[in-house]
Amino acid sequence: MDYRDLINRVLRRMREDTIDSDWSGDLQDDTSVTDDYQKLIGDFVNEAKVEVEDAWNWTQLRSTEDVTTSNGTTTYTMPNHTDRSRILYVFDDTNDNKLMQISDAQFENYQFIGTTQVGVPAYYRLIGNDISFWPTPAGTYDIKITTVIPQAELSDATTELTVPDQPVILKAYALAIEERGEDGGTTGDKAELKADKALSDAISQDSLRTVDETVWHAS
Repeated sequence: MDYRDLINRVLRRMREDTIDSDWSGDLQDDTSVTDDYQKLIGDFVNEAKVEVEDAWNWTQLRSTEDVTTSNGTTTYTMPNHTDRSRILYVFDDTNDNKLMQISDAQFENYQFIGTTQVGVPAYYRLIGNDISFWPTPAGTYDIKITTVIPQAELSDATTELTVPDQPVILKAYALAIEERGEDGGTTGDKAELKADKALSDAISQDSLRTVDETVWHAS
């Protein structure tokens, strides 16, 4: 479902005028087709999208980043990462190793106390959008990083939403009701409960595409 459809789904629930197909380009830059309230609903859609994206490691948002190390270089930039990206797994495909994440304190102990070691990486840490390895790579290794990268903010009419649409629509509707006070007797709390149910159902369905990520084992 594209951005215009998402906004219109919320507008219809609010019994407001929908946006016609003449809208193209950036919503906030458009002054001839969309009005201020429609733009507000567009903001609510993006707020709801962020909440839905952050609620689960959606399979639709997963991808693999490739980092190629070089001898003596510890830290590498992950160009597709943002502040909201999440790393699930890190593998050294060259040496068939799974790398473990460690804290900054552990990393610095390994790196700076005693002689700095160079070899096959066993651990990693994150610094913003960069990733550092320890031991410092001794050569060229192919590192595979499984990530969750949320979609950029929606702005263009025809941009398709990546995560499930129903939780986004219902959460944006709940935000619109909260801004207005109520909608035909429906309060924001009731709308939020319905949105949470839709989100829970969507997570449950998406979790069936993964193995053991929602299974807890007794220690």
